[in-house]
Amino acid sequence: MQDLAISESEWLAALFEGLTTELEVLLPSEWAEQKRYLPPSSTSMPGFYRFAVTPYMREIVDCFSVESPIREVAVMKGVQLALTTNLENIVGYYVDHVGNAPMMLLTADAELAKDRLEQYIIPMLQISGLSDLIKPADEKNKRRTGLTSKKVEWKGGGFMLPFGAKNAAKLRSFPIQVLLRDEVDGYPDTVGKDGCPLKLSAARTAGY
Repeated sequence: MQDLAISESEWLAALFEGLTTELEVLLPSEWAEQKRYLPPSSTSMPGFYRFAVTPYMREIVDCFSVESPIREVAVMKGVQLALTTNLENIVGYYVDHVGNAPMMLLTADAELAKDRLEQYIIPMLQISGLSDLIKPADEKNKRRTGLTSKKVEWKGGGFMLPFGAKNAAKLRSFPIQVLLRDEVDGYPDTVGKDGCPLKLSAARTAGY
């Protein structure tokens, strides 16, 4: 009878043979077309996201690639042109493909930020098959799910904070790698004595 047992060194060598020196880095637009699913409840063209429908958004979204040299993106646009949908694509890209980035979604007020998280971003992750990635930083704590009304955490250590532009204290409290601003025309010019919310939020990325 042939002995099928292998030595520890042979077992380890077999593992190393399966390794590669290449690291696959997707562009956010590539990720969206592979993973982002749009249900019939949100669009008249359900299915995987297609930049053939919104070709003008591809370059904007790809500026958020982990390999992009672009550090700031500003968009002036009309209504219903899929920018908010593509902000969600960027979140999905960082949850699934990057993993460890601290993010902030800043919109006009705290209630709108909470609604955006609960009604759009979390359903987007669920429908796109990413629910299993939503995990707390302390995975041993069985009482935590990785999701609250104030924060969503995911596998790899990344998280996203949904904030409103009127809360100065929160805008200066966290270092952030990726800052996504939406509904900027609804921001106040100043937040009390603290100044412009655009400058306050931008300082969070400088801190990171």
